[in-house]
Amino acid sequence: MWKKKNAIKALNWALAISSFVGALLSFILLPHDYWWVGLIVFITAFIAAFLLIYLVLRFKKRHRISGRGSLLIESRYGNILNIKRERRKKSKPVIVIPVNSSFDTIVEDSPSVVDRIVEGTSIHGQWLKKYASTPELLKRVDCEINQFLVDKHCSPISVLTHKRGKQNVYPLGSHVFIERDDYTFLLFALTEFDEHNKVIKKDAEEFTLLMKKLMDITDECAGKHVYIPVMGTKIALFGIDELSSFEYIKNAALNKKCTLRASLSIVIYEDSRDKVSIYD
Repeated sequence: MWKKKNAIKALNWALAISSFVGALLSFILLPHDYWWVGLIVFITAFIAAFLLIYLVLRFKKRHRISGRGSLLIESRYGNILNIKRERRKKSKPVIVIPVNSSFDTIVEDSPSVVDRIVEGTSIHGQWLKKYASTPELLKRVDCEINQFLVDKHCSPISVLTHKRGKQNVYPLGSHVFIERDDYTFLLFALTEFDEHNKVIKKDAEEFTLLMKKLMDITDECAGKHVYIPVMGTKIALFGIDELSSFEYIKNAALNKKCTLRASLSIVIYEDSRDKVSIYD
């Protein structure tokens, strides 16, 4: 899909450029008896333009979707946990980390554990491995999460006494900000578990509402740059794939663009280039 779309874009541009060059040489610079030279130039220019434009599209990492003043909405390829702070920007980048509605911090990688508290390969799990890798760091993260929720007067909607891990369940769309080094992390409650640690299935409509909530939360990041990963495609069980997730996030961002207070980047994993185009 991705390759086809970019090949079509490159084809259209190559035809336009080569047609212009061929016509220019054939009808302006060359005698009519040498029309075949113009044809050769046309073919050569077409091939060169097609290859050049296709390669530019193939390896381009960022695409501006919309912009208003200094604020922009863009799509880009990369790893949400490897975002580099841009030197020209004074404020810390805000990285969205989708988590479960209990804000669990126990990562389980063992294949013998069926219903893991936090899946180690998830963005949530990778973030915890990086910033809560020792008992001391884990305790610090837990304290900061609890304190933020208390300060925000965010109360649990239920308590699951048989759930492994944290038992307090907060509303989906709840969030916590945590500062680390040169980053601000926005932990966003996207997944809900039952008392047996099984994910409660949702649908695409619920995902759309949650993305609207996330856009509203970005108002708290005024003047900053917020990086949002494509999410909700695996364990969250919204019944959507990566392309659909990207579209829902992009549409939520575009619906917010008139009142946007922070720049937004939707981040697509490099491995998903053939599934999701930044130009979609």
